[in-house]
Amino acid sequence: MSFFFNINSPYHWARTDRNGNLVEEGLAPTLASVPVTGHGSETVYGVVPGEFVVVRKVQVPARQRAKALAAVPYVLEESLSDDVEDLHFALLDWRAGESATVAVVSRSTMSDWLDSLNEAGHVIDGLVMDYQLLPSHPQCHYVMIRDAGGRIIISGRDNLGLVIDEDSLGMWWQGLEHADPAIAVDDRTLAETLIHLGATRVSQWPIGEHFPAWLGHGGKFDSP
Repeated sequence: MSFFFNINSPYHWARTDRNGNLVEEGLAPTLASVPVTGHGSETVYGVVPGEFVVVRKVQVPARQRAKALAAVPYVLEESLSDDVEDLHFALLDWRAGESATVAVVSRSTMSDWLDSLNEAGHVIDGLVMDYQLLPSHPQCHYVMIRDAGGRIIISGRDNLGLVIDEDSLGMWWQGLEHADPAIAVDDRTLAETLIHLGATRVSQWPIGEHFPAWLGHGGKFDSP
């Protein structure tokens, strides 16, 4: 079984069975009151906002996972605005001798997250970005939702995803490598905005604003 919970407010939480099916969900008033059981009975994940994490796909020739992770900072160094010493790197997907999908977050942000968890008394097995819990649509390249705070959360294939505001949607659309991809959208207004930008393959897919609802629609997290 797996247990997921937001480490930032609102403190939604959800529990899934060994097949990834949603079995229980709730909303806690505080981080400390999230009902984390732990004790080895389930894998516990803290869910973090995806806008704090940069995800890149890079070529890493290493044949061992540890060596691939060690090489990533040097591969990405010139494309990052911050010093690699100030950043934390994690492999989301890796195949020996092939490309790797890498998550990058500032060490200060990571430290803040871990401090909050420690103060709340929670021990976790890992962190996941919120967009990693969005379900995949069988006919679409991207899944996109707008949450209650106005954040636009986008999930693509190969663990690639991001969180933007509506003002950045046009820039995201213009930067797509795949011309006019199929996009599943939860929000009607968002669908109309995409069509105005030139999208012709937009499908409405009501899956909810929060990750427990996404898990209930088939969202699954595959641990790297």
